[in-house]
Amino acid sequence: MSIIAIVYGALTTCRQIDIKRLIAYSSVSHMGLVTIGIFSHSIEGLVGSMLMMIAHGLSSSAMHYCGDIILAFKSIIHICRDVNYGFLLKSIHANGASLFFICVYIHIGKSLYYGVFFYTNTLGDPENFINANSLVTPVHIMPEWYFLFAYAILRSIPNKLGGVLALILSIIILFAIPFLHTNKFFSLTFRPIGKLLY
Repeated sequence: MSIIAIVYGALTTCRQIDIKRLIAYSSVSHMGLVTIGIFSHSIEGLVGSMLMMIAHGLSSSAMHYCGDIILAFKSIIHICRDVNYGFLLKSIHANGASLFFICVYIHIGKSLYYGVFFYTNTLGDPENFINANSLVTPVHIMPEWYFLFAYAILRSIPNKLGGVLALILSIIILFAIPFLHTNKFFSLTFRPIGKLLY
């Protein structure tokens, strides 16, 4: 999923004209790289993901840097007062980012302190010592909710090659969507069904 986020974020970034949207969509790619580093469960991956978060934070903030303190505070005041639920957005953004980094640093610190990332033999589970069969998925393993579409595609097509091709095509369609969307209207004024739904 992280690789999909990287590629999809990069493709949608290429289509953006507004600099703020460009930065927002590039953030999707950056966070994809960060999650790959975190879930690699290696020291190099965690250090790389931390450096990527720091570099992304510095570069994004440098692009929106305002040297005048009056203008900087006016932008915060504008978000809090004039933007719908801006006060909530500011609080969620600040506290959510702090909570995320606290959790990441606790995880990294725990791993560095103990020198390991997983305790596979902590409870002495006998299944840890059974040789795995790479051709058969164990019965008790079910796909996560974000893999259910892939699981359904692979199970519905009896031919393995056909299932893999259908799965690849289903992902390629997602990459093609930013290039196929040519509508110039961004408001709901010209979409009566959208007005009813939203």
